[in-house]
Amino acid sequence: MRKDYPGFQLSITDLSVPQDEVVGLIGHNGSGKSTFLKIVAGILRPDALSLELDGDVLGDTLRLRERIGLCPDHPAVYDWMTGVEFARFIVQTGLCDDRRLHEALQLLRVPLTKSIGKLSFGNRAKLNVAMAIGRGTAVTLFDEPISGLDMQTRQEVIEFLRYDTSKDHPRYTVMSTHSVEDLLDLAGEVIIFRQGRCVLQCSMLEVRQDYFIRPSDAVKPASRPAPSRIVPQVVHRSNLPAGSDSRLATPREVFLAFGAEAG
Repeated sequence: MRKDYPGFQLSITDLSVPQDEVVGLIGHNGSGKSTFLKIVAGILRPDALSLELDGDVLGDTLRLRERIGLCPDHPAVYDWMTGVEFARFIVQTGLCDDRRLHEALQLLRVPLTKSIGKLSFGNRAKLNVAMAIGRGTAVTLFDEPISGLDMQTRQEVIEFLRYDTSKDHPRYTVMSTHSVEDLLDLAGEVIIFRQGRCVLQCSMLEVRQDYFIRPSDAVKPASRPAPSRIVPQVVHRSNLPAGSDSRLATPREVFLAFGAEAG
């Protein structure tokens, strides 16, 4: 995949997504996360793309849209409609499967009698997630679906995504985020973008168990930046010298070391 902009290029190669678990996509603002998701969903035209889904090469925009759904950070909805009216509308237009949409709306406890324009920020976010799941596509992409939510609403969405991912149908789920906690709570695998490139893809288990920090790699006091700017130096277990004085890196330290400005 390649997308060229003045002063920026998104260039992703050899990226694979496992089935039946949430893959967390993390990176600082401007690293290419949203651009990547929009290209995969067929919304943004790339300069080059080769995408394979279950052995089927998807090349044109129409085929991408048929099999891949996107939960955007700013959904297009009709604020004057009630939840019931909007659900009926998107089912009748073929955008969502009736059974899957209403199951998602019920499990997420989205108020359906209010007009969408009067829903709280959290309930609009849950409606957005329900719409994406309701499409029933093989691939569902979420662009920061729980950013800015209060603790209770965030937990409701996380529990729902866990439930949906565990159901007996093959699914690919990718969720972009800025939050380490989102990944720890939900993701089975993590992808880190930095300056338009994928710099790390591994399981969350590997993030938790296989990266270390050696004292000898620490920044010298004379050149040490402010505490909030310290970037830890991590090394994978396979590259760790025998008998070295090291400690296990925290997931936050791993993400920071690879350039993800995680919150």
